[in-house]
Amino acid sequence: MDRLPTLEGPAASPPEFASSLAWGEDSFKAALVLGGVLERHLRHMCEDRGLGTGQAGWAKGISDLSSALKKAGTYPSEQHKAILRIAALRKEAQHEGKTVSPSAVMSAATELHEFCATHPATAPVVSPVADADAIEAVEES
Repeated sequence: MDRLPTLEGPAASPPEFASSLAWGEDSFKAALVLGGVLERHLRHMCEDRGLGTGQAGWAKGISDLSSALKKAGTYPSEQHKAILRIAALRKEAQHEGKTVSPSAVMSAATELHEFCATHPATAPVVSPVADADAIEAVEES
């Protein structure tokens, strides 16, 4: 299985995983990965601050998680709007497939990387591939 790096590293450059996927027909995959990483990071940020992340059987999405953090004073409206742009890119990738612009993905990757560096969460941010590896290891045992 191909490995995707984490979001760790200097905030000045976009994550390597988005860079490697963003060009060509895989840009929609990179948008999906970015959205997943963003949602997980927001969920951890909410948990760190004692904010609800959803009820049993229904988890809040990016918009709800970001709204809760904005209302709690974690970041300003401008940051919330930037988060919603990344969420919209992921939604576009989910529904439109391979029509996501590589430059939009690279821009979103840079924004997400800077956001995670500026607004850390207690739990580490990793790519969904790491989760897939963990699931695969459990299934094999």
